[in-house]
Amino acid sequence: MPYGRKDLDITDKVITEYNKANPVAVKPGAKPAASTKASDTPKKPAPSAAPKMP
Repeated sequence: MPYGRKDLDITDKVITEYNKANPVAVKPGAKPAASTKASDTPKKPAPSAAPKMP
């Protein structure tokens, strides 16, 4: 197991800078924002391959 000095750990600084650069990230437990992308709309199910009998 590698050892790293705790005083040289920059993990919290990296996370803080990442969150500043990407403010749209959803925090755990938060409700996701409503999306306006067309790709996020529910898709209709594929039609059945079997023909319908009269």
